[in-house]
Amino acid sequence: MKVLESDVKKFAVEKNLKIFQPEKIKGNEEFIKEIEETKPEIICVVAYGKILPKEILEIPKKGCINLHPSLLPKYRGSAPIQRAVLNGDRETRCNNNAYE
Repeated sequence: MKVLESDVKKFAVEKNLKIFQPEKIKGNEEFIKEIEETKPEIICVVAYGKILPKEILEIPKKGCINLHPSLLPKYRGSAPIQRAVLNGDRETRCNNNAYE
């Protein structure tokens, strides 16, 4: 078992985009300061399982975008894809489109 980078992270690394992956956000003043110093126009959060505090959401001029896969309506919550795999689903449906 080993941790693998997502395709999104690989793309960001290839494009020399700044990536933040803090273990802890709440009360992490160093992390918040680092984001503030980058003066982002927008923050893109991808499949991050923690709630961002208001002080971070207010930093970017144009706001934050949260990208999180969800297999609605059957699976909701923090781990929809994992639950589909654990339940042995061979097909999932999202927005009336089938994905295998």
